[in-house]
Amino acid sequence: MRLTGRGWGWSAGFAPATAAFVALLVSGCVTSDESGVKPVPLPSATPRVVGAANGEEQAHAQLVAAFGGAYKSPRVEGVLNDIIHRLVAASDDPSQSYKVTILNNQSINAFALPSGHLYVTRGLLALANDTSEIAAVMAHEIGHVTARHAVARGELERNADLVRRVSVDLLNDQNSGAQARARSRLTLASFSRQQELEADQIGVRTMAKAGYDPYGSVRFLTSLGRSSGLRASGRVDFLATHPSTPERIQRATAAARQIGGPGLGEHGREPWLKAIDGMTYGDEPGEGMIRGRRYLNPAVGYRFTAPDGFILERSGQAVIGRASSGLQAMRFDRVAPESGQSLEDYLKSGLLEGVAVEDVRGMQVSGMPAAVGVGRSKDWNYRLGVVEMSGSLYRMLFSAQSLTPEIDKSFVASIESFQTLSPDEARAAKQTKITIVTAQPGDTAATLAQRMAVSDNAEQRFLVLNGLDGPNAVKAGESYKIIVE
Repeated sequence: MRLTGRGWGWSAGFAPATAAFVALLVSGCVTSDESGVKPVPLPSATPRVVGAANGEEQAHAQLVAAFGGAYKSPRVEGVLNDIIHRLVAASDDPSQSYKVTILNNQSINAFALPSGHLYVTRGLLALANDTSEIAAVMAHEIGHVTARHAVARGELERNADLVRRVSVDLLNDQNSGAQARARSRLTLASFSRQQELEADQIGVRTMAKAGYDPYGSVRFLTSLGRSSGLRASGRVDFLATHPSTPERIQRATAAARQIGGPGLGEHGREPWLKAIDGMTYGDEPGEGMIRGRRYLNPAVGYRFTAPDGFILERSGQAVIGRASSGLQAMRFDRVAPESGQSLEDYLKSGLLEGVAVEDVRGMQVSGMPAAVGVGRSKDWNYRLGVVEMSGSLYRMLFSAQSLTPEIDKSFVASIESFQTLSPDEARAAKQTKITIVTAQPGDTAATLAQRMAVSDNAEQRFLVLNGLDGPNAVKAGESYKIIVE
């Protein structure tokens, strides 16, 4: 189950107003899954919008639904609208109108539709430390729209698909078709990286022209890279559509220096911190909550613990986990059971495309029916588990390049950790939020981190959240973000 990370940065919205392309857009913004696992057949919360004229609104509705709905905060929306108003006036096309939607999602992402619909997750808003950093993100997305990147990418994709179809359909050459597909993926990835760099450059110029500190882009990209470092496995994906963060920082710094030295333009730290004070942080209880290696869903009433060294994150209706080594991964999701099919037969029925499942056996997990099995492919080994609870099947799929007895034991232990939540445990699962505090004399990153309602790396998370370089960077009298229940 090869899981490839995409996103963790703001990304371009290459989406005409079609539902299929919206699905492609979303898969590029959140963590993608190339495992071949059957999709989860959960009911969609997407409103139905009909009519060709409403295609753009349909795309908008599907995007909002895919990212957990819209998050409402009049204070934050007011600041964002003021920023966008200033940026549009300074942009290459002041006649273009824009509308921003805050997505109720803890991932760090922003993107745009060609029509001017702008999207930003509350996870990204929480990472920013002043209005110039948010202006950098919004100016980047406006840059994608004014440069018509979606149109250019769409044309390149159509040409690449034409070459592939000619090879396969007309010349009956499957090998050439596969080679053309591989070449087109590399070309599109390179093209997307160039568009991201171009949008960065446009964004720095635009925000500086609007009166914001152009180095806000550098600061936010630095925080973005540090935040990714808390999660990333260290692997490099050469097909990623975003340039590496160090490259973006280097180029953004060069662009800012062409405008002037540090200290130029508006920062707006205090107004931004005031706007996000009290904003929801982390996952919503109704959608399931990640607490370090633990995942719990108070609404449905279950929890499990990932193996040591795993970092969890949500991806649509699934929970994705990766080991810090990058050599192991997992996926957890829920599906409807097949009528009359045993759990053992379910695991044997092609759960992973092209992978034969062996050593299947039934078992009990916390008193519930369950089954486990092992699968192998050319490059990966798999441990698969499924637990039946309250009429649903909960799947835990693990992959490793080498499935040693020790690694397999940790995978099975994670499957066996699945259990129901007691009413008291469900009530104790509280939503976390951002609170702004003022540092007192003697306060350090360590003392403020002790007040954080996080389960791991509290001091490091405090430093990243506040864009601080070291434990002694805290200054008495300054305002800082902490996470509380």
